[in-house]
Formats: sequence, C-alpha cells, structure tokens
Amino acid sequence: MPEIATIDLDIAMNVFQLHGIDRNGKIVLANRGVAARFQVSSKSFPLA
Repeated sequence: MPEIATIDLDIAMNVFQLHGIDRNGKIVLANRGVAARFQVSSKSFPLA
C-alpha cells in the first residue's frame, strides 16, 4: 500500500467517506460506508 500523508474524513448522519492522499496529492485510498460501521473500518488503518 502506498504511504498515506493526509487523511480526509467526511462524516454525515448515516454515511462516511474516507480518502487517503499521498505526498503528491494523489488519492491512494477511497472508502465509503455506513457511519455505524466506521469504528470497525478505522481499526484497519495503522497510525504512525
């Protein structure tokens, strides 16, 4: 997986969108899901 420099997180009432952006500004991760499942999804991303 490419190195993620910035994480963009958009949380709405029922859905969330997550984008990982590398140092060149390219989106290397895009994830959309149900807000109730966000906690489970976020555990799969290592923190530096």
